[in-house]
This record gives sequence, C-alpha cells and structure tokens, in this order.
Amino acid sequence: MIICFDIRALQSGKITGVEMFIHEISRFFVEEADIKIVFWSNQYKNFDFPFQETNKIRNIQTHFPNMFFHVFQSLFRFPKIDVLLKQILKKRGDKRFLDEQWVFFVPDPRPAPVSQDTQKIITIHDLSPLYFSKFFSKKSQIFFSLIRLSKEITESSAIITVSQNSKQDIQKSFSNLSVPVFVEYLGVDREMIQAQSCCPIEMRGEKRFVLILGSYNPRKNIESALCAFLSEYEKDRSLFCVIAGQSDAGFSSVDIMNHPNIIRIERVFRVSEKKWLYENALCLLYPSFYEGFGLPLIEAQHCGCPVIYGDNSSMAEIMQDTGISVDATNQKDISEALSQIRLNSYLRDEMIMLGAKNASRFCWNKTGAAILRHIKNLIISKPNNTSN
Repeated sequence: MIICFDIRALQSGKITGVEMFIHEISRFFVEEADIKIVFWSNQYKNFDFPFQETNKIRNIQTHFPNMFFHVFQSLFRFPKIDVLLKQILKKRGDKRFLDEQWVFFVPDPRPAPVSQDTQKIITIHDLSPLYFSKFFSKKSQIFFSLIRLSKEITESSAIITVSQNSKQDIQKSFSNLSVPVFVEYLGVDREMIQAQSCCPIEMRGEKRFVLILGSYNPRKNIESALCAFLSEYEKDRSLFCVIAGQSDAGFSSVDIMNHPNIIRIERVFRVSEKKWLYENALCLLYPSFYEGFGLPLIEAQHCGCPVIYGDNSSMAEIMQDTGISVDATNQKDISEALSQIRLNSYLRDEMIMLGAKNASRFCWNKTGAAILRHIKNLIISKPNNTSN
C-alpha cells in the first residue's frame, strides 16, 4: 500500500494544531514497516521535507503557482494529483512506488482531485471558516471558498475529524453526506513530553502569571480573557498576564495589550518554552468561542496547568469537567472563574490532579494507529474508487 501524504499545510511555517497533527501522524506512518509513503508539497521555493528519502519514503515537490493551481484544481479538477505524481515517479524509475494501490491522505482540506483508481481520505478539524467567516481575512475567505469543501467531501471515501462535536457539525452542515466520518482525538506533542522546559527570554524575574495562548484571532476571545485578567489585576497588583501567540489582522485591542503587566510573546516559540509557560502559569485562560478540538487544553493539563475554558463546541467533550468551564460570552463568568483559581489553592490543586488524569487519555500513537486502520480497512472494503 502506498499512502500519498499531502503536506501543503506545512508550507506556512506556522505551528498550530493542524501542523502538529501532520507532524505526528506522518511520523507514525513512517515508523510503520508495512507501508510506503509519498510526501507531496507544492510551492515555488524549495521546501524542507520533514523526512529524508529512504526505501519506503519518496519526497516530491511541484512548483506550480499556488493560486492558479488551486483554481484549476478546484474548478476544473485538474491535474489529478495521483496521476501527476505517478508520472514523476515513473520518470525517476521508481517502479516500487507504482505497483501497489494508492490512498491519498489530506490532513487539512485543500483542493485535491484524484483519479478513480485512488481512494481519498480528508481530515476536517473544524468548520470555523463556515461558522465564523467574519473572523478571517478576505484572502483567507477566498482560499476557503476555493477549497469547495462539499466537492472534496463528495469525492472522498472517508472523513477523519477530531471530536464528536466536529462530526456533528459536519453532518449538520453537509446533510447529503454519504461517506463515513471517523472521530480520532489528537494527542500531546511527544517533543513536549520529552523536552526540558526553558524560560522564554521575555520572562524576566519570577512572576505570578495567567497564560493566554493562541493567535490574536477574535474567535479565540482573547479580548475577554484580557479583560478578565485586568479585573483580577485590580484586586492583586502582583499578577501578570502572558499572552503567547502570533498577531492577527482581526485583533484590534492594542490599548489593552499595552498594559504594563501584560507580557506579549508574538514570535514562534520553542516547545521547551511553551512547556515552561504551562508549568509555571497560575492557569491557562482559554475562553474560545469555538474549537474543533482545543489542543492547548490537554497540553496544559499534561504540564500541570489548571484550565479555564469555554463551555462550547468540542471543549466540554475534551475536558470532561476537569477544568473550570465558563460562558465565553459572559465577561463576569470568566472573571469569577479566574478569581476562583487565584484565591482557592485547594481547587487549583484538584484541577491539576484531574487534568493530569484527563490528559493521559490522549495519545498520538493511538490516533495514528486508528487512522492507519481506517485506511487499511478502506483498501479492503473498496479496492476501487467509484467517485468522479
């Protein structure tokens, strides 16, 4: 069996839950002895593939202009990616990668037409571009419209998603769904588990701080989280807030961000630095409006950091009452939860204990094994793809 792994989502250089998913699942596939993998990327600049070529790995980079390529793939369903890649392999004389059945794995939706000879499995992490389109830039909205998600679903043999809530969203939004949707939870970064924590350079001296983690996108509700911190700051002037994440054009609360007790880390930070922030924070304040999974929740719990989270979308499912849930639309509710964590050390210790137990449920090896099992079952049950 040949798995063609679409890793175009790694080209942005960001490290979000999607990129983490790609790194961890590709690593698991590489460690499996009975499959061959073709990693494919398309961009003008040379791309650093995550794995070196071996007897079971091939790296193929095409250099089509991305916008034109997306338009052709989206509207005209051309070129068929599997056909294109097989032609490249044939020119290389790589017959070993042509003799077995192919499965095309898309870990984050992109226009991805394939021939009838190849099964396609797509991963849908969440439907935030549909539910919260106003929180995305015009450029992102155009890109999402080009994906034509309903078309990608129609041409797929199966869908992977990361929570029961996301599965329900997919089923509600695409009522004519005729392919199976499998739920496989994410896991804690293996590098984070093994890493020695390292204090970020921005953290000078010992500080008691609340951690807000994520991009400055309105969907993350960072403004409400900051207002909750400021409410607590008025009661405890020794309290700091660390907001770690890259800026977003949709976030405009610059005045709040300039508070002297708010420390901003707006760069890409190392896993060891993130681990340090989790280990030393009073809590993770995460009142997001919508999450497909909410990876920072279980990362924080693994590192012994209590979590305040929005009681919506997938977060209640993932947390299972092992943190403090809040109404993300209610500023007072968020502030009161933060006050509880700040004042009640017994409650905080209990959240740490419950959180560690909850985080232990999530494992990337379990996720990778389940996805690989779905792929193998698909090959057995549908040896030929009948979609157009």
